[in-house]
Amino acid sequence: MSTSKIKRNEAIHFLHIYMEWIIIGYGEFLEIICLNTYERVYKKNFKISKKIIDIQHEEDGLIIVEEKRKIKIDNFRDFIQVKQINNCIEGLENVQKYRIYKRISQNMLLICECNSIFRIKKISEKGELEEIFEGRHCNWVADGVVDKDILYTIGYDGAVRVWNLAKRKCIGIRNIKKGWGLSISLYKQDVVIGDINGRIMFISKDNLKLNQLGGAIWNLYGKDNDIYAVSEGGEIAIRSIGNNKYKKRIRITNGWVNSLSFEKQNIYAVTSYGELIKLDAHLQEKIEINKWNMWLNAIANHKNTLFIVTAEGELIIYNIKDNKYKIKHLSEYQLIDIKYVKDKVIVISVEGEIFVYDMLNDKVKKNRNKFHYTSMAYNSELNQIIVATFEGTILMFDVDNVRTINIIKICYSRLWKIVFDKRNIICISTDKSIYKIESDTGLVLSKKLSEFPTTCNLIKDKLYVGTDKGEIIDVDYNNTISVIEKERYTEKINAAKVIIYYDSTDSYSKIYRERNELILNNMELNYSKIDIAKNERLRTTIIKETGWDRFPIVIFWGTFVCAGSVLAQMYETGTLKRIVLKLEEENK
Repeated sequence: MSTSKIKRNEAIHFLHIYMEWIIIGYGEFLEIICLNTYERVYKKNFKISKKIIDIQHEEDGLIIVEEKRKIKIDNFRDFIQVKQINNCIEGLENVQKYRIYKRISQNMLLICECNSIFRIKKISEKGELEEIFEGRHCNWVADGVVDKDILYTIGYDGAVRVWNLAKRKCIGIRNIKKGWGLSISLYKQDVVIGDINGRIMFISKDNLKLNQLGGAIWNLYGKDNDIYAVSEGGEIAIRSIGNNKYKKRIRITNGWVNSLSFEKQNIYAVTSYGELIKLDAHLQEKIEINKWNMWLNAIANHKNTLFIVTAEGELIIYNIKDNKYKIKHLSEYQLIDIKYVKDKVIVISVEGEIFVYDMLNDKVKKNRNKFHYTSMAYNSELNQIIVATFEGTILMFDVDNVRTINIIKICYSRLWKIVFDKRNIICISTDKSIYKIESDTGLVLSKKLSEFPTTCNLIKDKLYVGTDKGEIIDVDYNNTISVIEKERYTEKINAAKVIIYYDSTDSYSKIYRERNELILNNMELNYSKIDIAKNERLRTTIIKETGWDRFPIVIFWGTFVCAGSVLAQMYETGTLKRIVLKLEEENK
């Protein structure tokens, strides 16, 4: 993949190639650049809409059809002229219903709503629409372009996907991930992408292979000599230890695969779409054994029983032998992780709750504090649960008494995943670091990563890290340095309403904010917006309270629910609405 000399300070939301010219829209500007020289031949404050309906080619120019006007660009070889030719587009009553409604060929439409799905519809000679294909990204789809029977799409998941329309399947993928892809076009043997950071990238069609997982890796597992990975692309993949190529991969859901549990020769997977799926160890067969209208976050097992936690605060106890289950309500908040330890089921919620469910006596013990939990690990020697938090702090609990034993401040970013190697506590953070805490000395050490980590696990005494690009990297976590910072200033954030905290100086923040606003508007929620660009104290506070250092961040009545692509996925599945309804009721 190469990035051209073309780079702007605004997200490139429109990109189209006409002969040897590339036409881009960003901020308030329309710009035309010669592809042979990279010289700008035209730039004007002529704002291109983010909702392009059609692009019509003429003899010496083209017409850009927007939702409410047409723009004509002609005389490319002489003196370029750009003008608005009318204010009203007729016969497009369907446009308002969709986020994207765009003609991508003479007889094909790309149609997208506020979800991860896109549809290709064929226009008949009578003007009737027939759906011929449905595909999906791991996040909202931004744009598409078609070449004969091959479709190229770009999405907010930072991935280019290649689809064979005749065979109705994905045949290639490339994760760019350093920024959302917003626009796409074709030039000779390259796919051309405009992204949120103002970059224009040229990717050879030959490099669009199925050699990566289709999105961020949520969890890693070791079994025998293999590594199992699950991703937001709905995939499970097997990679041999010591080999960087996947020997088997399978897509099992249209949502996200969040967690796996291994039982004898079978694997059980849970998804964001509420599916419980059974597979064999070689991923040859899959069976959907149940589905609930709930987001399933994590799974554990003991003998013939599966334990599943949901974003709606439920613990599902599933008997494998008789296929019966019961649901135990534990929390009003999202349950995020689960462990089975000595006849006890241990569960944590994002709102600082830890539950220890005694299976034999059918009793639940609970502890709660001010932190927000993300994941946990188990120290078998001391019978302790170690919990990572949004606030960059780890906590240790005595399992028997559910008592807090120790609290250690690690950093000021979100601790994403935590594991234990009999001596050291290891966790990854959103500041692209690995932290190692020596349990005997309490010394905190760190190591910077080049990629953004999303999960980690110790497999065969090696640390493997999953990234937001769908890659697995092995890391020498012993090569670390000491880092401990002093306590920073904090202030209480406003808990009275729904607030979008954003950074007006950041192009990421602008595009994310537009998406968040669309989601909140569709949910008919009243909200306010606060710019933290010149308020470092507030920035530090929000990061400290949420553990998330990327803006914008949405706070629902003082509660941080999720951020990034998780917000969109939770909205799509209905989970966000159910969580927000609970919070709204609590705060009346």
